[in-house]
Amino acid sequence: MRRMLVFLLLSLMIVMASGFAMAESQYVGVKVDEALVIGQTWPVTQDAAINVPYNDDANFVAWIFYDDSNLYLQYDVTTPFPQKNNYSGHGIWQASSMEFALAPSLTVPRTERIKWIMTRNESEGYVIVTREERTIIENGTAVELGIANTDFGYRGQVIFDLSDRFIESFNPANNESVFFAIMVNDSRDGTERTAMMTLGDTQEASTFKLLTFQK
Repeated sequence: MRRMLVFLLLSLMIVMASGFAMAESQYVGVKVDEALVIGQTWPVTQDAAINVPYNDDANFVAWIFYDDSNLYLQYDVTTPFPQKNNYSGHGIWQASSMEFALAPSLTVPRTERIKWIMTRNESEGYVIVTREERTIIENGTAVELGIANTDFGYRGQVIFDLSDRFIESFNPANNESVFFAIMVNDSRDGTERTAMMTLGDTQEASTFKLLTFQK
């Protein structure tokens, strides 16, 4: 009887561990055959959706794609507030903005991961900055960003050049998977951050989620 109980317990632990692994592997980067273009319709599907709930009024859904040259990110934000940011440069995180971070593992120091923060504001147009090395990226160079208002809030589309030094080590051509976190900062007036809708903590790699690249 004791052996049977031990066997059943071990079997249960294996099943639970397998379920956890599957849950951690549910996020996928979808390979596309043709380059995606900002402002056009991207091949989003529910199966590949990265759903980030917050409350009844606010949430967002993201999708990640890639080809030989670029990594693509689309994020659809449902919010009762217009996309607005009154900050510039490295202060844009304080209002409506998106943060996207990548890491090779869950235990790396901050110097071995990369985070982008991006938004659109009235004074500068599109603003893209990086951490942990603090840089400002001109839109359309290493990163291209487009944001459009929608009937549910707004849609962001981002194209990352895989030859850029910040992202080249995460190239899907050389990686089966990476770890990521994504966060949308919401703001009612462009000055006060009123919500943080997040999957993983973009400041703490141990909370990142596994992203597997479909081949």
